[in-house]
Amino acid sequence: MGHAFYYCHRTHHEKFQRMKYLVYFFLFGMMLFISGCSLFDEGECDKTKKPEINFDFEILGQVMNYQDNDQKDLTIQIDFYKEHCGGSLSQTFTFGSQPDNFGIMEGFGLGITVGFKMNNEKDKLHLTFKYKEKEEDAYQVFGRKTIPYSMLANCPENPARSIAFFKFEVWPANPDASSLDFNKGVDISFWLAKCIAK
Repeated sequence: MGHAFYYCHRTHHEKFQRMKYLVYFFLFGMMLFISGCSLFDEGECDKTKKPEINFDFEILGQVMNYQDNDQKDLTIQIDFYKEHCGGSLSQTFTFGSQPDNFGIMEGFGLGITVGFKMNNEKDKLHLTFKYKEKEEDAYQVFGRKTIPYSMLANCPENPARSIAFFKFEVWPANPDASSLDFNKGVDISFWLAKCIAK
């Protein structure tokens, strides 16, 4: 009886030891995997480094085929943030403006200076375009655009600081439409108008 108890106890103890070693081995492997991924990401981003571009972000927009009488409360909002090489994200910034009688919006960023630095060809800015047609409405997304490092290639490089002026136009998706109707679809043209040293 004593031998049987000892054997049973030893068997359970050995199983526990084996399980403990397996857990340690698994955790150690996970640490190596995470560390390896981090080193891999850093190495990949080192390969795609570029001269630093330090710029302030300005934007001007226009709603084409705009009918002021029908859409006098139209507001356009742009949310944007930077994605660094490796995947980390900056905070999200927001610009908003209402079109004038000609559909032009010059108030984006008015009184707000948002600066970015890009030093990698995989750095990019993500923009989300939203609208609402009445003050009490919730914003709805109508388009997305991306600004890669390559779009800013003509901006002055470090140590100069630049102002990057972007422009966009909102068009009816149907080219024969006489007025803009977000419910029927719209297209966005977006480009860098100029980039100058401050």
